[in-house]
Amino acid sequence: QYGGGSMFGGTYPSAPQSTAFWADRSGCDASWTNLGSIDLTNSDGVAETDDLEHLNCADGNRVAHWKINNGIHAPSLNEEEWPSQTLSWSLEDFSRDSDGDGYRDDVDAFIYNPNEWSDADGDKVGDNTDECDNDPTGWIDNDGDGVCVPSDVFPNNPNEWYDFDGDGTGDNSDADDDNDGVADFYDDFPYDTNETVDTDGDGIGDNADTDDDGDGWADTDELNCQSDPMNGTDVPTDTDGDWECDLFDDDDDGDGVPDLDDQFPLDGNEWDDSDSDGYGDNADAFPGDSTEWADSDGDGIGDNSDVYPLDSSEWADSDGDGVGDNSDAFPGDASETLDTDGDGVGDNADAYPYDATLWEEEVARPLLLLGSIVVGLLVLVAYIGRRK
Repeated sequence: QYGGGSMFGGTYPSAPQSTAFWADRSGCDASWTNLGSIDLTNSDGVAETDDLEHLNCADGNRVAHWKINNGIHAPSLNEEEWPSQTLSWSLEDFSRDSDGDGYRDDVDAFIYNPNEWSDADGDKVGDNTDECDNDPTGWIDNDGDGVCVPSDVFPNNPNEWYDFDGDGTGDNSDADDDNDGVADFYDDFPYDTNETVDTDGDGIGDNADTDDDGDGWADTDELNCQSDPMNGTDVPTDTDGDWECDLFDDDDDGDGVPDLDDQFPLDGNEWDDSDSDGYGDNADAFPGDSTEWADSDGDGIGDNSDVYPLDSSEWADSDGDGVGDNSDAFPGDASETLDTDGDGVGDNADAYPYDATLWEEEVARPLLLLGSIVVGLLVLVAYIGRRK
């Protein structure tokens, strides 16, 4: 295989010296030029073949000729034989610069022109000659403005080259390039006769844009839902977020209960209020009691009647002394709350709050005195009785 073409050959009877394969074209140098040799059979160190070419062919085609040298690996009489290595010639093996411009033929777009080697725009005109390397339609720039004819509508005016609206005034001078009646300075699309404004800045003109303000709601839907299609902060009311505005949605909160049957049509968590207290049954701790709906401390007593709504151990204070009935030793006596010694006398009135046998100091002293007198009399009576 060579250069994308095929290598043809034949069987040569009694060929003791060589077997040759070649391709040929007209218009080339008469003589062959030897470009080197290659080892065909597994790098055995023997260069079985030479590469010879006709140079400077007029039609630009390289012509190659391969020859197996000195009968080495020549086929037997009337038989064909194929080498174990494919002939795949490349510049890695034989480099070539046909026009001597310093660029190898495989990278030179003009292998027979020493003045050219690249063609960036593919217009068949070399970049050194082409005055517009990136314009495949032209290569001559008369006015030196960087735009070649025919793209340059003003080939002799270095200040102008395009005339978008064809009004005879170049775009650089024309205040309204697309001639839509809106000056370029105010026109979001100065080269589009069908567009002038892009409200949401998405690159699509309002005339073609179905959502001018970019809020996610189509302009037609916004008009139907009575919101402003040109204001991204003004969107239709859509309680359940299903992209059907409440104005047309039969179930605004999306709880599965139609608005007509829903006592809370804008609350997706509620739909009934059995006791009509204004609190939905799902959240109402007392759905059957219109006076209660919350029990913050979970003690079973509604917050409205619970004197201690945040204390689950208390809910009433009968005597109003600030101590809950469950903790108050005297829930009916506002002057007492504790009875430390358990003698039935509140600590506030008990002279001996830590002695269950005593509670009033003025009563205890007379009793002690009386007891002493009684004991003394008993001793005296006993003494007199003995003397008799």
